[in-house]
Amino acid sequence: MKKLISILAALAIVGSLAAQRRKAPAKPAPAKAEAVKAPVAPAIAVAPVAPAEHKAHKGIGLFIEGRGTYTLGAGTSNAQGSGDQSQTSVTQQLPNTSGWGGGATIGYQILQGLGIVAGYDYRSIQSRQWSQTNSASYGGAGSSTTIQNTTNTSVLEIGLRPSWHTSHGSFYAGMGFAYVLPYNSTTTINVTNPAVAFGGLSQIQQVNNLNAGMGVYAELGYNHNIGENFYVGLGIRGLIATANNDGKTTDTTQTTSAGSTTTSTNYSSTKDATHSAYSSTGITDFGININVGVRF
Repeated sequence: MKKLISILAALAIVGSLAAQRRKAPAKPAPAKAEAVKAPVAPAIAVAPVAPAEHKAHKGIGLFIEGRGTYTLGAGTSNAQGSGDQSQTSVTQQLPNTSGWGGGATIGYQILQGLGIVAGYDYRSIQSRQWSQTNSASYGGAGSSTTIQNTTNTSVLEIGLRPSWHTSHGSFYAGMGFAYVLPYNSTTTINVTNPAVAFGGLSQIQQVNNLNAGMGVYAELGYNHNIGENFYVGLGIRGLIATANNDGKTTDTTQTTSAGSTTTSTNYSSTKDATHSAYSSTGITDFGININVGVRF
């Protein structure tokens, strides 16, 4: 019995060893492959893009502008009587001359904030219309008279225009030489119910011709940018000049109620005592203008 137990124990030991040989030892799990990282590209510095420079702020450049102007004239002028001229006390009124006109300027920015400009202005200004009754000078008792003066002038200008730029436009100021082209000043007198002794005149028109005049102009204003090339603005312009009628004529045309006309001429001169003495006329105009311009 003991022998049998010994044999069974020996078989158990042998079986256990055989089972261990048949069982493969566990292999360690392979390490996960490390993810391959894509190479990082070096950062490239990007220079900031400079904004396009506005033409209004360029140091040099051509510009052209046109303007419409309302002018107040305050030059040499005489008061005229109004109302009933037969009264002991007659009201006198100054012309209060005003009117519309326009002009143009061409300029070139020679430096940042400084331009040279040349311009042309035309103005047609009128005095108030004086109304008179019972005028001994124009029609006599029972007459009614209106008197009005019209002056048309053309002016050439050349000067400098400094400017100061803002984010939306520019302020400007300037002045220079002004040359007033030869012009005329016309006074028209319309007469209603003239006395027979006055010849039945219905109209008297007197044209005073004057020489060219010289003086100065000045300007001040603001131009607002509309896009890159265009602008609109508001400004003021002043003109001071003097002209005379030396060697010129004053032409008077009289028209009767029947329609016939008579013309007479008066010559003014400094050299001939047989003619009327010449006179000078001061021009002092102040205008408010609207500008429209373009830059190139």
